Amino acid sequence: MSNKQRSPLQKVWRLGITIAILVVLVLGGMTGAAVYLLSPPQSTGKPVLVHIKPGGTIWDVSKELQHHGLIRSANLFFLYTHLMGKSRRIHAGYYRLSPAMSAAQVLDLLVSGKHVTGIWVTIPEGFTAWQIANLLQKRGVVSAKPFLSVVHRPWGIIRADFPIPKTGLEGYLFPDTYLFDPKSSPRAVIQRMVNDFERRFFLPYRKELQNDPIGLSGVTTVASMIEREAKMERDRPRIAAVIYNRLKIGMPLQIDASVLYAMNHHTTRISAKDLKTASPYNTYQHTGLPPGPISNPGLQSLLAALHPDHDSYLYYVAAPNGTQIFATTLAQHERNIRVVQQEESSGGRHPIAQ
Repeated sequence: MSNKQRSPLQKVWRLGITIAILVVLVLGGMTGAAVYLLSPPQSTGKPVLVHIKPGGTIWDVSKELQHHGLIRSANLFFLYTHLMGKSRRIHAGYYRLSPAMSAAQVLDLLVSGKHVTGIWVTIPEGFTAWQIANLLQKRGVVSAKPFLSVVHRPWGIIRADFPIPKTGLEGYLFPDTYLFDPKSSPRAVIQRMVNDFERRFFLPYRKELQNDPIGLSGVTTVASMIEREAKMERDRPRIAAVIYNRLKIGMPLQIDASVLYAMNHHTTRISAKDLKTASPYNTYQHTGLPPGPISNPGLQSLLAALHPDHDSYLYYVAAPNGTQIFATTLAQHERNIRVVQQEESSGGRHPIAQ
């Protein structure tokens, strides 16, 4: 744990809280207060995996423990750690804690450093559920088949603050770096990812999503296509604009990544034969959005789908350097394609990829 710098106002506020608690303890009687502080919040309860982050303060730890219902009061726990002289002895890591543990037991475990040994897995942005399942199986977390079974049929198994779409949880498995227990169940792993999606995107932007014409499901679907198409951060809101502009005029989206998803292929090129794939996810054959997300997008793609640029673009083509070149007319787009083809054949720098 580190001793983060606080502003003078924060220091005064924290000192005031500490003094107030001391007054309460003295006036209320040390014995009764100590019993209240040290007693477990619950007599029973399922263990919770809590992440004590490196570089956090004891106040950060106290708030995290209270958030999970593992202590009665963050303020009291904060004071208790200082009174015991252990505020700077807490070790970072993942800990399995229970609401049936007393504050003293929780503190002792955090100070002992006996955190959970698990498997670190980074879920890349834009991975499909199939790719995630195979990655988790390869890393020894869960088997791919039961994982996908829960993803595609999560009802009654996974809790969510949003209505789970009929297509399942593809798109809602938030890409992040996780520490998984080697004994994790597919349900537990998926629940972690869904909780992360809610915490990072759904809950902070809930009001905007409620007012959005296509709602959470539509925004997530658009974001999943942006994630598979964009290579540069600045292109994401522009690709979102192209998608929405095409939707408005009933123009097929013609997203290559949607065809690859329909085929369950993960290459970068598609053929003329691929474009004829019979699937509702083939956005060359069907107008409107596909039935659901085609990948699991990261936060930046989700925000781009929620806050697109207000350009009039209808087309884009990828340049060799990874940027997208946008156009409003078919003639402009065809010119851009020719320039890209020349660029690819010459190996030079693209002249209009600004």
